[in-house]
Amino acid sequence: MTTELPLRSTVGGYRLVGAEQHVRRLAWLAAPFFHPAPADPATAWLVELTGPTTATGLPAAPTQPPHSAHWVTAARTLRIECPSDTWLPLIALRYLRTIDRAQALTRGAIPLHGAAVTAAGRGIVLVGNKRAGKTTAALSLVRSLDGRLVSNDDALLWSRAPGWVVTGGPRSTGIRLSSLPDHMPSLSPAALAKAAHAHPANGSVPDKTFLLTAEATALGCRLAPEARVDAIIELDAVAEVAELRRLDEDEAATMLNRHRELSADRRRRELLADLGDPAPRRAASVIAADVACYRYAHPRHGWLPDFITALDRVGSEQVPARER
Repeated sequence: MTTELPLRSTVGGYRLVGAEQHVRRLAWLAAPFFHPAPADPATAWLVELTGPTTATGLPAAPTQPPHSAHWVTAARTLRIECPSDTWLPLIALRYLRTIDRAQALTRGAIPLHGAAVTAAGRGIVLVGNKRAGKTTAALSLVRSLDGRLVSNDDALLWSRAPGWVVTGGPRSTGIRLSSLPDHMPSLSPAALAKAAHAHPANGSVPDKTFLLTAEATALGCRLAPEARVDAIIELDAVAEVAELRRLDEDEAATMLNRHRELSADRRRRELLADLGDPAPRRAASVIAADVACYRYAHPRHGWLPDFITALDRVGSEQVPARER
């Protein structure tokens, strides 16, 4: 049976159309960042889910079935075709998120490659290079300090008086099994496997389990679509001894621009080309004057207890004088 469900995000409205099981599944995957609410017919995107199909408009990745995506940006229509009931809503979610992020950038959002959480009453954005520990730290802070997970890898920062807020998005979390001993509280492979039972790619990538956003609740993580930004911390797994250091404004500006995303999405280039592939309107350095920024250098393993303790100092130090 075909059904229609309107959704809204921070920036736009959408109308999901398709088989009820697919539409409901997509809405579950998108929550709480997209929530059921009336969509303005004049500006909403129509997202149609269709399957099964023999279309091969886009090549299949090694871990997913063939599928195709068709869109008309002027008419705000998107149709996803896929023969797999388990993959169809997830693939549609990826395109939906790309459209939403593109609209966010045109409205002034600044994308950072990082995770965002609330912990101990503060909003914290974690940035860093690959394997710096962003996912491990984000999940541990939420689970240890009764926080909220805003984003694992999809942080959008907005200037809203009197400061900055960060909004997240429904993005799957890839958790390396080799990182589990570092999580706080402890996270066993069995507990992770029990929570992450719905992602269709699980079992196809060695040493990695994929957790859907909604499944994070099974690990004790509560979710929030946005949070106030009180601090931004760059993680760097290069030190033998852990050290938290407050950055001055120039250092913070350099760090923030280093972790700024340059596009609305790293993939789905054809869709972005038709959307105009909006780049951030402002450099991330504008955040440096308003938000406390830090660098936390740490060993590869065993650093989470010190990091959680070090958070007590976040926001309490004087900003180092900027060299002029």
